[in-house]
Amino acid sequence: MNKLIWAYAFCALVNISIVAVRVEEEEAYPQVLIDQGDFYRSEGDIDQAIEYYKKAVMQEKMQEKNKKIKAAAQKNLGQLYQQKGNPKQAIEYYQESAVQDYNKKARAVSQLGLGEIYEKSGDKERAVKYYKQAVGQNDDKDAKLKAQLHLGEIYAIKEGQEKRAIEYYEESEKSDDIQIKTDAQLNLGILYYQLGKIEKAKEYFVKATLQVSDSIYRDLANYILILLYDSKGNKKIAKGVMRAMSQQDNDLLLKFFSQEILDKVG
Repeated sequence: MNKLIWAYAFCALVNISIVAVRVEEEEAYPQVLIDQGDFYRSEGDIDQAIEYYKKAVMQEKMQEKNKKIKAAAQKNLGQLYQQKGNPKQAIEYYQESAVQDYNKKARAVSQLGLGEIYEKSGDKERAVKYYKQAVGQNDDKDAKLKAQLHLGEIYAIKEGQEKRAIEYYEESEKSDDIQIKTDAQLNLGILYYQLGKIEKAKEYFVKATLQVSDSIYRDLANYILILLYDSKGNKKIAKGVMRAMSQQDNDLLLKFFSQEILDKVG
């Protein structure tokens, strides 16, 4: 009799363990799908990545903690459709992720993505709305600073809004992302130049040239510096900057024109 009781007890424990394992697997499954999507995305297989992210979003029995995973998948789908040039599909997924409270980082990135899509379509008013939402979040620093950069660009071309543009640019310049930082510095240089503040413009163009990356941004800043110094009659400095550009290998077109000008001015 005791053996029978122990046998029943053992079977009950086994059943409980099986149920627990099944629940654990069910909860982990969305993350597996996300991981698969991330893998294909890193390999450049966008279509396959989209399929796995969609599967993660479509999970019917979404546990509370996995709603954070679902929001990440929606954000990823928005990014990939935006990358593929399909704004309608991107907006659909971004909007889902932009209003949820389970994954605030995904929410900020989705708000940034929506702003970029609407800005590109010419709907500046709606773009500003989403950029400001992203700026109001503190859960993704890069999304916040990039949104501030975009806001600066929008306000820079609005009459009487130059001060606000400068404020947004100055905030985005704090980014650790070299591209965001350099964009902000170039935009500040251009805006100050347009405002007639030449020394301030040169300050930001010089900053842009000092970035570690040998990018087109650095060459552009150098080129503008040449124009600024040359316009002030400082031929020696202009020629020095041009000579430095002519020795760079990362942009052959600018290198060619730099050497052409050097040959002419002697």
